[in-house]
Amino acid sequence: MNTIRIISIMLMLAGAVGLAYGSFSYTKKTDEVKLGPIELSIQEKQR
Repeated sequence: MNTIRIISIMLMLAGAVGLAYGSFSYTKKTDEVKLGPIELSIQEKQR
C-alpha cells in the first residue's frame, strides 16, 4: 500500500511542476504514406 501512495504523490508533484513550468512537450509520430516498402512519416513536437 505504501508503494501506491508514493507513486501517487510523485504523480501529483509531477503535475504541479508541469503546471508551474507551463507544459510538457512530447514528440508525436504519424505515418503519412505507405507505398510497398517505402514509408514516409512525420514527427511533430507537441506541447
